[in-house]
Amino acid sequence: MAHKIVLILAVTTVSLSVDAATDRTWDGGGADANWSSVTNWDGDLTLPASGDALFFGGTSKLANTNDLDGASFSGITFLSGAGLFTLRGKAITLDGNVTNLDNDNQTINLPMSLSATRDFTASNGEITVSGTLSGAGGLNKYGAKTLTLSASNAYEGVTSVGKGTLAVTHAQAL
Repeated sequence: MAHKIVLILAVTTVSLSVDAATDRTWDGGGADANWSSVTNWDGDLTLPASGDALFFGGTSKLANTNDLDGASFSGITFLSGAGLFTLRGKAITLDGNVTNLDNDNQTINLPMSLSATRDFTASNGEITVSGTLSGAGGLNKYGAKTLTLSASNAYEGVTSVGKGTLAVTHAQAL
């Protein structure tokens, strides 16, 4: 008696619609220094949204305020030729890395939750983080310049120094 084996293949095609993250560059062209002012962002069309990468360049409204609620950004970069920035305001989730390509000491004075281990690269200029770092992630320090942690931090991951100096100016910074 002969047996027949029947093989049935099912192919399913799944189509996902994903909004691509946008690179948003601060140009400080608005009437105030708030992140919620669309005219402060290059292109003047939309506000930064969760998942966007933020770039800070130019020399306008250097002390600016994140007044957006519950934002997650895929990184913060200070561009070459930028002024001396101080970022302050509401907490964000950092889903990417922080890089300083400018020669100035850039200051981040807003709370950041590290969703995973993040790279802080002070390649051309220093970075000072005076806002609290929290979350499950850790911190990798790269770049020849100094990264200064000056807040009482509560992040849970490992801290490593790949290059340059990590300065700790608060007893609970690590």
